[in-house]
Amino acid sequence: MRAVELAPDEYGSVQYRITVENISPAETRTVDIRRELPREIRFGDVLDPGGLEVATDAGSGSVSVFKDDIEIGPGETVTFNVILRDKWNVNAPRMQLLESRVTQLLARIRQIGGYESIAQSLEDLAADVEKAQAEEGPAELSEQYVAFYRRQADRLDAIETRLNRVETALQPVDKTTKWGFRVKAPSMKTTWMIIYIILGFLGLMSLLFFIRWFGRARAEPHSGSGTGSAG
Repeated sequence: MRAVELAPDEYGSVQYRITVENISPAETRTVDIRRELPREIRFGDVLDPGGLEVATDAGSGSVSVFKDDIEIGPGETVTFNVILRDKWNVNAPRMQLLESRVTQLLARIRQIGGYESIAQSLEDLAADVEKAQAEEGPAELSEQYVAFYRRQADRLDAIETRLNRVETALQPVDKTTKWGFRVKAPSMKTTWMIIYIILGFLGLMSLLFFIRWFGRARAEPHSGSGTGSAG
């Protein structure tokens, strides 16, 4: 899951309801309450402890709300409403950004023409983003609440990964309208090395041709042009 960090005042809030019930019909019970909060919550993220106390574990760093010696009458229920900074329902800005990126890239692809398979992939990504935007999570903090937004963030990670692959593959070949796979231009050193290799190859071929020609010339018999007389 991608960690989303916002300014403190940019987070929303969520209610964490803690309920304790005395099921005895006749006896008053004294109980201690302690609830460890999800790992994303730090001490300052407890906006309103709802009548409980807040503590941080020195070893693990986890934050808990607690209260000791709470008396609950027969058949009574005690409820504490703890207000926390919402560290989970933070995916809306990401969804808006992904929607904007997909829309802009799809518009450019359609303007250029072609790339039908890529256009279809972008339309699928747009549909996935729209589906995520339409989802509604639980109203109060619970295991289901946390799991819902963690899964949503994971799906957004997957969408963004697919979108990044499309953007990487479709890079402008030049600064006009050509698109294709980006190829890094060779350096000056590499360019001269290629030139030297080509010149060396041509020189070697010329030398081999000369040696072959010279060998043939020596192997051919010499023809004379004199006349003889008998005495």
